[in-house]
Amino acid sequence: MADAPHAMSSTQTVNTPLTINCSSQTSYSGSPNQTTQVVFSYQGNILWATMVNNTMTTQTLTEGSSAGPVKLEEGSKVVLQNLGGTFNILFTGIIKDSGSANNFNGTNIGSFTIS
Repeated sequence: MADAPHAMSSTQTVNTPLTINCSSQTSYSGSPNQTTQVVFSYQGNILWATMVNNTMTTQTLTEGSSAGPVKLEEGSKVVLQNLGGTFNILFTGIIKDSGSANNFNGTNIGSFTIS
């Protein structure tokens, strides 16, 4: 009986603080198509949860999302940047936190090696 490919892959997760109250969690499960879940949150409250892979490389937030003092602005994007044997997850958008606007332009929020 042959072993299933990637059966023992473990999820790799990168937590990235973006503002004083907002962070992203990027999780790659080891799938060959680079499926990666990305969650933006404030104290456990999800502002946006999305997924990218090597055929759907860009996701765009279609409506702004708020929790507490944090607002993730409409039009924010998550992009999978394929680099061959590795890939990055990039974030572009505006996060308002406690009245201050924080601009991100292609900020790396996760780097992974393809399993």
